[in-house]
Amino acid sequence: MSANNQNDENRLTFKEYLNLIYRYLSQPIGDPNYKFIVNFQEFKKHFLQLQLLERCWNLECAQFLEHCWNLEFKPETTQR
Repeated sequence: MSANNQNDENRLTFKEYLNLIYRYLSQPIGDPNYKFIVNFQEFKKHFLQLQLLERCWNLECAQFLEHCWNLEFKPETTQR
């Protein structure tokens, strides 16, 4: 995967970015059951990983397995 494709996949819409900022600012401080993340970029990375996990969880079983297979073992293209 090229860097441009990866950046396009991680690009957030304005509404998603506002949601991210809201979640960042409303982290519970002092809660021993929650890891407070000070660095916004680290929080964004964590948030995107969580979104990916939620999307994968909501897929049908066959779609999920196919998606995981494609992530792990990208088929090589054959030229004719």
